[in-house]
Amino acid sequence: MENTKNITSGQKIKICPHCRLEVDNKASRCPHCHGKIYVWTLGRKLIAGIIGFFLVIGFIGAVLDDSGSTANTTVSQPPAPSILGAGSTGRLVSSSSGPVVGVAATGEDLIKISNLVDAQDQVGMLKMVDDGRVFMVNAGTSVKILATNGSHYQIQVLEGTYKTKTGWIPAKAITR
Repeated sequence: MENTKNITSGQKIKICPHCRLEVDNKASRCPHCHGKIYVWTLGRKLIAGIIGFFLVIGFIGAVLDDSGSTANTTVSQPPAPSILGAGSTGRLVSSSSGPVVGVAATGEDLIKISNLVDAQDQVGMLKMVDDGRVFMVNAGTSVKILATNGSHYQIQVLEGTYKTKTGWIPAKAITR
């Protein structure tokens, strides 16, 4: 995915994402604009792959309806949306039995990530995480429901790394 090309001497160059000028492939900073150039090391690729795996598993489980889900049948199902209203508290639950639940920044982002899950577009999902449009919260985390639009809830995280952060989840990703 890195924007590189070979030049006649065999040396690889890449394009600076900040000023769009050519830079040596091994440079960590652009010599023109001094912008930091992100380098995908093996460790970063491995971490991104692990995050991507949990992202895909978590969203597939959260987005699929009960008839299409291959989730473990021992996972508790959330109550009907009418039972949990604005002001209620609950806990995040991953219907895929994974350790995390994806929380979309906006209702529109939740629809976009659902479409990416349906298309099995892992790169698109990771891009949404990188862009801050989706964040991963541990299953079991306490949340407060701020609003609902039927099958989705706007929530506020009440504990952990994302305490006070708000976002949108499918209704099946929360339980009492």
